[in-house]
Amino acid sequence: MISVSKVGYHMKAVGENLVISEKLGIDVDKTRKISIVVSTVLAALAHLMFIQDLGIINV
Repeated sequence: MISVSKVGYHMKAVGENLVISEKLGIDVDKTRKISIVVSTVLAALAHLMFIQDLGIINV
């Protein structure tokens, strides 16, 4: 689970307050990029599962 990992804690901290996260030594830009990539991959997987459920593609 990503929420209990180091990256997960950084994501939560950056999401709550950018300024404090940066002062704590978290690389805000890198954490935001990782968050965007993870979000995009999860959305793509969800979309594939939805299309498969509709029966448009066969796996």
